[in-house]
Amino acid sequence: SVAKIRAAQSDEMEAAGRSEIQLEGAAAAPVLIRAIAREGKGDALLRMRSALDLVTTAEHTRLLAESLDDRSPELRMCILRRLAVLGDPGLKERAEAYYKSVQEQAADAKKAQKLHEDEVDRAAIFTMATGSTASLEHCLELAGSEVWPAWRETLREAASRSKEAGTGVAQGLQAALAPSANVSIAHRVAALRLIAYAGRAEHARSVLPSLDDTANHVKVAAVNALRMMVDGDEPLDKLSTFDAIERANKWKARL
Repeated sequence: SVAKIRAAQSDEMEAAGRSEIQLEGAAAAPVLIRAIAREGKGDALLRMRSALDLVTTAEHTRLLAESLDDRSPELRMCILRRLAVLGDPGLKERAEAYYKSVQEQAADAKKAQKLHEDEVDRAAIFTMATGSTASLEHCLELAGSEVWPAWRETLREAASRSKEAGTGVAQGLQAALAPSANVSIAHRVAALRLIAYAGRAEHARSVLPSLDDTANHVKVAAVNALRMMVDGDEPLDKLSTFDAIERANKWKARL
């Protein structure tokens, strides 16, 4: 079944393999993991990674985490992606240690060659997903930079998982939004983007000062954060300046 997915020459062939793997369930995961570890970059890797997602759930996070010690960078990246989506506060210490380790490796030119180019970023996101604030600054850098569109869905998912783990990440983001923090506009926008998913209604007042910001993208991020935190409505990624001002005024009157 794994071979059908790996060497799929048609959509039908891949679909047949995926169907068989789904029927097998979680018992197929070890076979997929071994196959991913042997695979290089390419479409086959993406197909097998997608298949692994089919048969792994939150109850398998500790088993998946065992593969973080594997020599294959592609497998480690696959596992980091999945763990960030599933979340698990019980892996907090493991995530923090892993993030610290890859940071140290990345700082050494020779050791860095053994890392995937996105491994530090993925490790940071996985760490936040466990409810840890150890990598929060790194995640804020991603959320406030030009790479945000590429990481948006992953960061939102991880921020959501952090909320399930507790209020630690939301409180860290509140601190970044405090007027006394005196952070850059990019940093503030990043905090608004993440608190939208990591925060609860009780954290809404920390967003209010940003509704009066003269920069439209800050105002938009603040409106979106409140939509998500208070009403559970998905962010609107495109808002005109006029619409953002109108919505901001409504939120100020409401809160």
